[in-house]
Amino acid sequence: ALLDDLEWLGFEWDEGPRVGGPEVSYWQSERQTYYADILEYLALEKLIYPCFCNRARLQSIASAPHAGEVVHRYDGKCRHLCDFEIQDLRNSKEPSLRLAVNTCDLNFDDRWQGAQHIHLECELDDYVLRRGDGMYAYNLAVVLDDIAMGITEV
Repeated sequence: ALLDDLEWLGFEWDEGPRVGGPEVSYWQSERQTYYADILEYLALEKLIYPCFCNRARLQSIASAPHAGEVVHRYDGKCRHLCDFEIQDLRNSKEPSLRLAVNTCDLNFDDRWQGAQHIHLECELDDYVLRRGDGMYAYNLAVVLDDIAMGITEV
């Protein structure tokens, strides 16, 4: 239905589910193995970690008073769990997987905005990449799909 609506609005695609192209599939639901492979790589590189926090805890973090801070961030409670703690928690709950954002600075030249400087820890959160129920987060899927399909501008 969404593709029908976009076609009705006059959108045309260079490639995609209705017009074909070099990709095996253009549906995120059919790219689960690809996402799993990337998460496996990130785990080997220690760039992700399991998070066992439930929604109630995450909501309490968001609603807690923050001294002048506008953005409410995950507090990293599960980021430094030891293997024993992880195994113990896995007995009662399947964790989500979070990106372990580095504390470094990132400098790059943006085509439109020029030189950019970002302190990652201040700008980004330890985003959930896979939920506890096994669903991959949109944040992960869209970035991986864009990379795989060579998309550089939207």
